[in-house]
Amino acid sequence: MLYSAGLILVTSLMLAFVLLGCSSRFAYVGGYQADFRRAPAPPAGFDHAPHMALVAGSQVSILDEADPGFDLFEYAGAFYVQKDGYWYRSARYDHVFEAVDARCVPRQVFGVPHERWHHRPSGASVWQSAYASR
Repeated sequence: MLYSAGLILVTSLMLAFVLLGCSSRFAYVGGYQADFRRAPAPPAGFDHAPHMALVAGSQVSILDEADPGFDLFEYAGAFYVQKDGYWYRSARYDHVFEAVDARCVPRQVFGVPHERWHHRPSGASVWQSAYASR
């Protein structure tokens, strides 16, 4: 009985440490914001159909026009925006984008060559390499 009570106490303390530590100590994960729930307002949707270009050897399209201040990707019928380390997703380019966890962004998007990004966060390559290998 004493063993069970001690085990419960240790487990509870470990859980509290993990929850408090994760929420306050880790603001970035490999260049991307870890807490997407605090993301600033997303970029506005486009008022015109953006000109997208297919990335060679992939199924991902990227914005192929003047730099709007963020990266825009299209994959599998969804649009993904990366701005200031935060990720946003929308079903259409002219709809509202919602903040999402970077781990919800398809691996194929992270496979876009570095030179095709406008605003790739520093530290992203290490995180992307680990993420892509999962």
